[in-house]
Amino acid sequence: PPSHRQCQQDAALWQTLHLDQSVSLDELLNISQYTGEISTAFEKMNISLSPILLLNQTQRDMLLNAGQAAQPPDFAPTLEQLDRNLTQESLLDLAAELDRLADKVGTDLMDDLK
Repeated sequence: PPSHRQCQQDAALWQTLHLDQSVSLDELLNISQYTGEISTAFEKMNISLSPILLLNQTQRDMLLNAGQAAQPPDFAPTLEQLDRNLTQESLLDLAAELDRLADKVGTDLMDDLK
């Protein structure tokens, strides 16, 4: 049983409860005994990722051609297309949201929103 005197003398709880005699920390913390279980768990795991497409064929061709010509690629057309697509989608979303709001409000504000 724990000694009251040991607690008063600020002894470590591990020693006071004699846990150092009951449990072998070396054995418990030796991770090599768990590697088999970990390896088995990883072998049973099935992870599948869908293909990630970073560049379309036109962009790939542009980079390949630039590499063969030893010149930096001209990204202007791609950036313009990207900007057009983003702006168009954003403006369409904004217009739809304004229409939705216009239908909810009174006629004076509705005409301004439309």
